[in-house]
Amino acid sequence: MKTLTHQKILTPIILAGGTGTRLWPLSKVNSPKQFQKINGEQSLLQDTLSRVDNFACSKALIICNNQHRFVVAEQLSKMSDDAQLIIEPEGRNTLAAITVGCLAAIEHQDNPLILVLPSDHLIEDIDSFTTSLRNAIENIGPNQIITFGIKPTRPETGFGYLKTNAGNDISEKKRSSVSVRSLISFKEKPNLESAQRFINSENMFWNSGMFLANASTIIDLVGTYQKEILTCCIQAYKSSTADLDFTRLEPTAYSNCPSISFDYGVMELLSADKNKEVDPLVIPLDCGWDDLGTWDAVGRVQTKDANQNSILSEAVVKDSENCLVKSDSKLVTLIGMKNTIVIDTKNALLVANIDKAQEVKELVCELERLGKHKALVSNIFYRPWGYYEILVSAGNHQVKRVVVQPGKKISLQKHFQRAEHWVVVSGVATVTCGNKVTKITKNESTYIPVEELHRLENNEQELLELIEVQTGNYFGEDDIERFDDEYGRV
Repeated sequence: MKTLTHQKILTPIILAGGTGTRLWPLSKVNSPKQFQKINGEQSLLQDTLSRVDNFACSKALIICNNQHRFVVAEQLSKMSDDAQLIIEPEGRNTLAAITVGCLAAIEHQDNPLILVLPSDHLIEDIDSFTTSLRNAIENIGPNQIITFGIKPTRPETGFGYLKTNAGNDISEKKRSSVSVRSLISFKEKPNLESAQRFINSENMFWNSGMFLANASTIIDLVGTYQKEILTCCIQAYKSSTADLDFTRLEPTAYSNCPSISFDYGVMELLSADKNKEVDPLVIPLDCGWDDLGTWDAVGRVQTKDANQNSILSEAVVKDSENCLVKSDSKLVTLIGMKNTIVIDTKNALLVANIDKAQEVKELVCELERLGKHKALVSNIFYRPWGYYEILVSAGNHQVKRVVVQPGKKISLQKHFQRAEHWVVVSGVATVTCGNKVTKITKNESTYIPVEELHRLENNEQELLELIEVQTGNYFGEDDIERFDDEYGRV
């Protein structure tokens, strides 16, 4: 984060615990949409962190779940931003996540100004976002909470809405002004008829899920309207433990938190409270915002060809209109298609009418019911030392691509149901096999027998990449017995 001393210090709380099931099969259980590159060279999480680079910020607080902690760490390592990762033992919705973020923030700073940001949204006009946020920071009072409202551009039934008053202008001595409106009420996801009405109303806005307030204001609001959640979060945070660079919330207390969103658990009640001591405000935001919740939303923000097709990978499209195509590796060809989504990944293919994009979430539920779990999981798995990618998985063998970061090493371990063959593709591997330690360079290989104690290390300054061929009858991660591990997994 940049340090700009003339601005108020901002503490970003980044909500990174979502599942993004409506963007399946790109978004999967172990790699949901906030970690994907949807509209550029950075993931949505990385874009979210970059968005506040023009502000004076203390360390960002990223709230994510245990399964994604190494994905987050990997993506942070590619940025200059410093962040504290708080691990949820299980997802309890945004109210609990924001609360523990505020508790962590006030531990490091006296009543900091908090900016809550979802990690999986798109903002195309960064200058407009920056201007609106700067105005909000300059104008917010001690007993106010600001949410940012997006002017509807279409009859969207998948978003929540904010109803405001007619609005007013606040002018500062610096002559900076911003339209500020009082929040009257929240409206849940409407039917199509209501959504069409909302477009024509000057007082209706999409709920962006972004909030600005002092940490004490948020904590007081949670204590007023959701005292049980505040009590559980205080206990979970006070009893948290350090694990490498992560802060692990105490699981029993946190699991006792009711699962409810900040919007409905606090903001909706606040806006309806006639005796409220905190003013809920809305600042209209015009910055090319989208939550990218569905594939048709992704298609809307892409460059299109003359026939309104969005082509996000190598494809040949003939006599087709209004189609969205994305493939991890294969060449996709379309002939005579209209309003069609084609998303191809290494272990699943989605073909759908673009008008049915909202139903992908229901499809994922059906896949879960049918036990099609492999289709719901990405082939890439992140670990504290790097990551591996499953290339082939068959009855008696499995092939992986393994990447080990410089200075990292895998635990000293053995397997009981499989042997392994390692071929170095790039870098230098230091291999422990039994009592023998050897160095293996590019194009060289080694063999790890069943039940042999072994370890892989990268003691060099460049990435180590190798191909691992496993042979046996079982390849699950629970076929690992660890004897020494610097990541505390023994």
